[in-house]
Amino acid sequence: MARKTNTLTRKTKGFASKRKALGAPDIDSMFDQTGLEGLPPNSAKTLQESADKEVDDMMASIRENRKNHAERFRDIESGEFWLCVCFQSRTQKEEFIDKLLEKYDPNNETFGDKYVNGLELAAMLDIPVEPIVLEAKKSRLAPKSMRNMEVI
Repeated sequence: MARKTNTLTRKTKGFASKRKALGAPDIDSMFDQTGLEGLPPNSAKTLQESADKEVDDMMASIRENRKNHAERFRDIESGEFWLCVCFQSRTQKEEFIDKLLEKYDPNNETFGDKYVNGLELAAMLDIPVEPIVLEAKKSRLAPKSMRNMEVI
């Protein structure tokens, strides 16, 4: 009997140490009423008001984000952003590129042979073209304590 009790106690201690190692979240931290990062300050008096305000603020933020990026999305996803210049032979094409570089940018060694960067060509010809700044957002990982958790 004493042996079984020791085994159970050891298992319990093992489970407790694993739980600490996983960094189990503090339940009280889930009810922090300071609000979510990126949203306006939340001064609600009750937990329900706080949750409702956060949801309303988050939905307003999502709607504004969609509205602001709709035009940019159309520009980026449009298939009409290319230009094709055709010659009768490869020799003509190479001659054109050589003379273009000789006249406008003789030190350029990275100019495309088949695919040409339009912004680079416009800059070479002194034609102002406004570049589109593409932002790459980094995805945020879940906190280590919340990774590999299953939701029931």
